[in-house]
Amino acid sequence: MAVRTIIADWDFFGGSRGKNAYLYRPNKTGRWEILGWDSELTFDQSNMRIWSNFSPIRRFQMSPKHQHFYFSYIREVLDEYFNVASLSPWLEHYASIIERPWPEEMRSFIRARTSYLNRTIPKATAKIRKASATGSRRVALEGTAPVQTRFLRIGGVDYEPDWVGATEWKLTVLAAKRRELRVEFLDYSKRSVGEDRVRVK
Repeated sequence: MAVRTIIADWDFFGGSRGKNAYLYRPNKTGRWEILGWDSELTFDQSNMRIWSNFSPIRRFQMSPKHQHFYFSYIREVLDEYFNVASLSPWLEHYASIIERPWPEEMRSFIRARTSYLNRTIPKATAKIRKASATGSRRVALEGTAPVQTRFLRIGGVDYEPDWVGATEWKLTVLAAKRRELRVEFLDYSKRSVGEDRVRVK
């Protein structure tokens, strides 16, 4: 869904039309999958909104956990794939095959769409806002993180926090009382995107 949104597929159920796909969750994997078709109306509306006009899909997108991963995948695709540097060689290649001089038109769309999405993605710093000892050496942590955050590294162990919003998280870990915890925030490739420290009371 994130990819179809990035390329401004407005005729898709994640866009303004609310059609041309099914959302499917097979029992075997328990993971949501998209069965889509009719995807030719793309790469056009650089300011297409990121929320579906189809209310069941919009509720799915905007649930706290899904919202975080939706923005996280958008951030990953923008950083790694959907940018002029990555796509220009392919634009030139396919333009030479179909003999149509449109690479610069597409580069303009990529720049405009990326700019719109960057303004839309929520901003947050890597921050621990609360640390509470809950007994038996367990510590409950709460805080914020950039949307690209996937893991919190504490004492050399990588944890996946519970996302309660696009940038808000909770996590309970084992830790000794009255000690300082260093938390490193890691992205989808386990690269550091920030760190914070807190003393457990």
